[in-house]
Amino acid sequence: MSKPITIHQAAEKAQQLEFINQLIESYPHQIQGSEISVMSSLMAKLSGDIAVFLIEVIAGEEAIDNTSHCSDMSTVQGVSHA
Repeated sequence: MSKPITIHQAAEKAQQLEFINQLIESYPHQIQGSEISVMSSLMAKLSGDIAVFLIEVIAGEEAIDNTSHCSDMSTVQGVSHA
């Protein structure tokens, strides 16, 4: 398992992925089969790292939202029992 990345690293990986896509789009007939295979592997690695980063960010935000919601509920419950 790879170590967590920062938001800046995720942005850099996204830019690299976009650049590779632009190369393939701009020069589709000048790229050899073996090069496509290497680019495909790199694209999978880059997009996977970005996906893991975003999933972790979303999970962190949901955890914060759930914690906030639970404390709101305890306040409401406390008021309703008074």
